[in-house]
Amino acid sequence: MELEGAEIVRDGIKTSYGVEGCMDEALLQLKRDSNYIGGTLSLEEISCIISVTGSSDERNIIVNGTSQGYNKIIEVQVSLNPFAIIFWQ
Repeated sequence: MELEGAEIVRDGIKTSYGVEGCMDEALLQLKRDSNYIGGTLSLEEISCIISVTGSSDERNIIVNGTSQGYNKIIEVQVSLNPFAIIFWQ
C-alpha cells in the first residue's frame, strides 16, 4: 500500500516538473517571437497545450499539461519590453 502511494506522489511530481518544462519552452518561444500564440508540446510522457493571449507589451501564457491521469495548469504573465516574468501561478 505504501509503495502505491509513493508511485502516486512520484507521478504527480513528475507531471508538475514536465508542465514547468513546457512553460520554459513557451517562454523561450515568446522571447524569440512576440507573435508566438502557443500550440501543443510533448515532453517524454507529458502532453501540454500552450495558450498565449494579450496585446501590446504584456502576454498571458497558460500551460495545461497531463500525464498518466494527472493534470497541472500553470499561468504566467509576461512583460515583453523588457522581457520579464510579472506573475507565475
